[in-house]
Amino acid sequence: MAPRGRFVLKEAGGRVGENQKDDSGRQGRLSLVRTAAADAIKLLTSEAHRGNESAAYMLAVIYETGASVEPDGTRAREWLRHAVLLKPGVTLSRAARDCSTAATELERLLGEGVPLNALAERIAAMGRLTERLRVAVGFAEVQAGDVDSPS
Repeated sequence: MAPRGRFVLKEAGGRVGENQKDDSGRQGRLSLVRTAAADAIKLLTSEAHRGNESAAYMLAVIYETGASVEPDGTRAREWLRHAVLLKPGVTLSRAARDCSTAATELERLLGEGVPLNALAERIAAMGRLTERLRVAVGFAEVQAGDVDSPS
């Protein structure tokens, strides 16, 4: 089981969510800071239901990895689908960037001479990230017409 951490959304410009603008007129950004996990998930869920792709993607990652919750592949896929339905290009870019970052780090470690067998955990993580991207691409290909939120 994954370690139980504590996190919450930090509001940019005094607001939460990409759909709201801060005082300078820029879109709001979400980031995680420490707080009770249940509170963060509640806030992320609310934001995702209101159309925030970042919150939906964060929920997908949280349920996929078991960050402060029991891992739940079904919920992870539901939230990933919701993120894709909200903003397919953004979600696919985010998933691809996660894969690219992990691959770059793996390449760096191998270049430093770290033996492949010592990188088993990172290789497994790379597999999960690749699967996340594959699933997101599949959802984008389906191009479902509705934007129903998971409950």
